[in-house]
Amino acid sequence: MSIDSCWATPEAESNAAVRYDLIKNRCKDDSTVRLFSDLGHLKQGFSFEAFTFPGDYGQKSVYIHCSVYMCVASNPESRCQQGCIHGIVRRSSRTLSNVIAHTVSSGRISVH
Repeated sequence: MSIDSCWATPEAESNAAVRYDLIKNRCKDDSTVRLFSDLGHLKQGFSFEAFTFPGDYGQKSVYIHCSVYMCVASNPESRCQQGCIHGIVRRSSRTLSNVIAHTVSSGRISVH
């Protein structure tokens, strides 16, 4: 498994119009993000400093969503084997055929 992207929204829907990117293309997109790589090949983790969304989101709720890839472990060219990718990278169809992407979301996180 590999984390591709993670983002926060002020509502439960992962495709909400308001979002804050934490990780993009396996790269930290927020200076407070810490990636944990020593959790074993079946686990990935990260942390970031707490924050709230400004404006009309007075309930101070944050939801975290991540796009993760499940890869064939024996494929050294799979997305799971690649590191941080800056910019746009075109993937081969062979690599894509060995990758299954899923979006996972947290429950509500209340920040006080």
